[in-house]
Amino acid sequence: MLTELCQGMKDAGYAGCTIHAVRSKIDSLRREARRERVGDRRHSQAFEKYQESLVAIFANEDQHEDISAIETSEGRNTPSKESIIQSGSRNAPIIVAGENDDHEDSEEIHTGTVMLASNYTLEVAEIRRRFELVRARYDLQQRGVPMETINRMLPLPEE
Repeated sequence: MLTELCQGMKDAGYAGCTIHAVRSKIDSLRREARRERVGDRRHSQAFEKYQESLVAIFANEDQHEDISAIETSEGRNTPSKESIIQSGSRNAPIIVAGENDDHEDSEEIHTGTVMLASNYTLEVAEIRRRFELVRARYDLQQRGVPMETINRMLPLPEE
């Protein structure tokens, strides 16, 4: 959908339009809508022009995310191997390697890639935490810090 939007913008004379730029602008407007709901009135001109409709659009999105979070915390919406993962969704669960009871080695998912079967998924915050940990370990290693010291200071999770 973003590809079509970018192509339409290029055809209309907006040169230099990229998917990344459009996605970045949408995220920026989403943040401004959230700030508006909490009472912060400092906004960009792009937001002020369409303020009412943007607040309504992103409020609906946030309500949907809140409901999903509540259902997940109550155990009603826990992902399973049989659940359908929407390709391209930023909120789709990430399947990681792990032990499972039926000893399946891999499972074909309809995105065209093969992912390892798993009995759990990682939250976005945990993925970010692990990424930062690995990046910090790599930076220390590049600076010549011995691996024993790195392992002692920044141990990897045992999963």
